[in-house]
Amino acid sequence: SHTWALPSRMPYEAVAPPNAGGFSALPTDSEELSSFFIVAKPEWSVAERKAVFAKLSSIQIRDLSGLVLALRAEDDSGLNVRLRKAGQKVFAARTLEVLKKHAQEHIQRWSSGQMANHSTSLSSLENTKAVAALPRGGTSDTPNWEAPAGAGWWRVVCKPSTWAQTRPDVDSARVAVHCAGKLLAMTQCRYDARMQSYWLKLRDEKVSCDQWVLVDMTHLYSRESLSHSSITYGKLLEQVCGNEPPPADARQVHTLSVEAFRRAMQDLHQNTESRDAGPATTKHKEDSRVFDQLMEFVHAAYHMTITVGCHTSPHACTQLLPAAFSTENMQRTEHKLINDGYLVIDDCLSPDHFAAFLEEAQMMDEAGFLEAADSHQLTSGQRGDRVFWLDDNNLRGCSPALSNAAALLKAVGHALNPALSRHHAEREAAGDPSHAAPPRPPASENAVLSVPAKAMLASYPGGGARYIPHTDTKYVSAVGAKGNPRELTAILYANPTDWSTESDGGALKIYLHSQGKETCPDPASE
Repeated sequence: SHTWALPSRMPYEAVAPPNAGGFSALPTDSEELSSFFIVAKPEWSVAERKAVFAKLSSIQIRDLSGLVLALRAEDDSGLNVRLRKAGQKVFAARTLEVLKKHAQEHIQRWSSGQMANHSTSLSSLENTKAVAALPRGGTSDTPNWEAPAGAGWWRVVCKPSTWAQTRPDVDSARVAVHCAGKLLAMTQCRYDARMQSYWLKLRDEKVSCDQWVLVDMTHLYSRESLSHSSITYGKLLEQVCGNEPPPADARQVHTLSVEAFRRAMQDLHQNTESRDAGPATTKHKEDSRVFDQLMEFVHAAYHMTITVGCHTSPHACTQLLPAAFSTENMQRTEHKLINDGYLVIDDCLSPDHFAAFLEEAQMMDEAGFLEAADSHQLTSGQRGDRVFWLDDNNLRGCSPALSNAAALLKAVGHALNPALSRHHAEREAAGDPSHAAPPRPPASENAVLSVPAKAMLASYPGGGARYIPHTDTKYVSAVGAKGNPRELTAILYANPTDWSTESDGGALKIYLHSQGKETCPDPASE
């Protein structure tokens, strides 16, 4: 298993194996939970921590936020109550006390509707005055970052968007759409036993009705769901911070994502008057006009993620990256990519991850998710692979290895962003017309790369299947622009360990000196 990274303007072709299938993916949970237990219970062995992870996973707790919420709850949604209902061994009273103690700074972020921490010595009147003196929120597009968010700040990770509803109930009316990358200030949380997840109440609202957003739908989609073709949603929100103001980089992602969404709305309404690009909030009316308006915003969010991608910061998962992207090796990695035009990294998946990737990819193929890619080409006969477009967020419940593989490639984009941003600035200063246009949000001058909402899983089934020589994008001098926003192509190959190019075939051919050429160069000159 290894990764190729090359500029998207460089032609390349996938030469397929004649006799066997090979999978490729194009562009967990939190390490915080593991670190938390190491600090809280240092006497636990690795095996004991794994047993605790498995026990928590059985009640849909897979990250620190979920654990904190369960520790905070006192009713039927409490941690031990949920474990007992699931037939799991509960935590001892002493262990539970230790976990609550070490989670206190996180638990304080969940104030069940209180907008600030108040001293128990304050009278009710003083309490009311203290709350009234707190800074007010703004709108969800332009929030007051300093105003309290009792249930924390959360980022929309469901792509292209997620719904807000009038009540913490999946059957309640949908009243708003919030795009991926946006930060939402929350004030209350409610546990939903049916959905096995929490609902969060939005602080900043434009209308009188409440807005509640569900945190996670991962539990609905297990490995068994593959046979029913029902992969839809995974985690909808992820926590960025608690009651304190969110960090500067998270605010920048929010601002750029909202701006990208606003521009997407403009693209959809070029010939109409300007419209408000905030969340599609409406009064609670169950009619077709409201539904059409909300779907229009969903379409705009989809248009945004397809045409300009998503900011790379939420995908900065260094734990997934191979050693080539470590601090001591990063400069050499960047230099080779920019100077040679491509980069090869061997063994970027661990053996366990590699085996799981193959198994899940084969399950996807056998379940009928992959379809012929050539049917979507303008001209037939260009490629013989089968493909499936996947979102790493939505596959966490049923295909964690595929999810991590797609997340790995997005992390590569984030890791290379500083070097590619400097390269863009240098080429722009040198007068290169292909770098003259400013980056479009959510990209910026300091982070010119964004990442696609979905990655492509592809299988070449053999029998002469291949992808003809092509470029993923190129600069068209006649119009002074590139054909599409693509800048860097990253491919993860995960063929079986006994794969042999001599007997099984399969290769990637790169034409290094072909930028700007309309025909494929003579291989002898390469």
